[in-house]
Amino acid sequence: MIHRIYISAAPLEQIRSGAKTIEIRLLYPKRQKIKVGDEIIFRTRGNLGKIKIKVKALHVFASFKELFEKLDKTKLGCKLEDMDKYYSPEKQRKYGVIGIEVAK
Repeated sequence: MIHRIYISAAPLEQIRSGAKTIEIRLLYPKRQKIKVGDEIIFRTRGNLGKIKIKVKALHVFASFKELFEKLDKTKLGCKLEDMDKYYSPEKQRKYGVIGIEVAK
């Protein structure tokens, strides 16, 4: 299955270069459909850049705090404070979070 996810230009380039190998998001219902072996097309708004990757592994947690405690931070390409700024604790509790490990 192929999924499409919008991403900002900087993280897209981090994935492209291999510096970022885990994309983290809230575990919305549409993301619950992602399975290991699926493909994801990450693209920027305005279609200024895109990359197609394969899902290598999925890491599900209750919160970004737990995710940052368990996963290698060098693969995430961001800080816990960044995620907490975008996603409230209430949304994290409601949906959970996912780390999508990618392979080119």
